[in-house]
Amino acid sequence: MKGNSFGTYRLTLHFDRRPMGSVKLKIDEIPSAYRFFIDGELVVEQGKVAKEADSEQPKAGARVVELTPGDRSVELGSV
Repeated sequence: MKGNSFGTYRLTLHFDRRPMGSVKLKIDEIPSAYRFFIDGELVVEQGKVAKEADSEQPKAGARVVELTPGDRSVELGSV
């Protein structure tokens, strides 16, 4: 694989019981562009994601995302 590539990542968090209120997730600084989804809904976009390296517009920065699980699980995704 060359040094320039892209991918999609998914993670499902399962809780022993439904959380009382919100849960915070810290996304450390990522030195490229990305989009972050919670249960399929876009909640954070840093820079411009593209399939070609020349078209990508990176933007680094740490973020804190608040999760409010409606059930005992939540699906996280990133492009």
